[in-house]
Amino acid sequence: RKGAFSGAASEGKLGKFEIANNGTLFLDEIAALPLSIQAKLLRVLEEREVQALGDTRSKKVKFHLISATNVDLKKLVDEGKFRMDLYYRLAKITIPIDPLRKRKDDIPIFVDHFLKAINRRYGSNFKRISDDVLSCFMRYDWFGNVRELINVLEQSCLKKWQGKEITVHCLPPELSGLQSERSSVQLMSFKNKKSETEKKVILQALEKTKGNKRQAAMMLGMPRSTFYRKIREYNIET
Repeated sequence: RKGAFSGAASEGKLGKFEIANNGTLFLDEIAALPLSIQAKLLRVLEEREVQALGDTRSKKVKFHLISATNVDLKKLVDEGKFRMDLYYRLAKITIPIDPLRKRKDDIPIFVDHFLKAINRRYGSNFKRISDDVLSCFMRYDWFGNVRELINVLEQSCLKKWQGKEITVHCLPPELSGLQSERSSVQLMSFKNKKSETEKKVILQALEKTKGNKRQAAMMLGMPRSTFYRKIREYNIET
């Protein structure tokens, strides 16, 4: 209220609960509230009234309250860091939400939504991410959850700036490296399959020639020196 402190607005200022009157108030990171503020919040929830700073009168308010936290409030209660009475006031309906790494099917939905928001903020025109980028996103663990995803998209958009598609070269190193890792794994898989097939063919040739290496090499059209090297490489007993 006017005169509550030096510089207070002459017309006063509505508080968050007054603004949310007949509506909904969302309090994020509720666990970060100091105990002294928790006591004040508890009073508001129990009495459904607030008192403006510098005022002697209370005002009734009606609102729905949604709160969020990324820590176990019950554990904080046991540690004496969160009021038990406030916890039971807040936890009437509890909705657990898995971290992003456990619901990666949501990533394309988030990407589409946040790209539009980034375009509005920066005046860019990105429409999508490439298939390689999506592949990196689906393999990444996202310990920073959705906020980390937003940060990665913003970094990528600012790095490329122009165009309609975010490519893997725009990603931060911790994600772009996943593409190189994937390529290495695919190459290794190809080499392993090639080696398995090659060993199988050599064994079949030796079986048909009753162990005659020279004839087996001729049958495969392979130089004898190469054939002998392959036998040693694959530990083929003859």
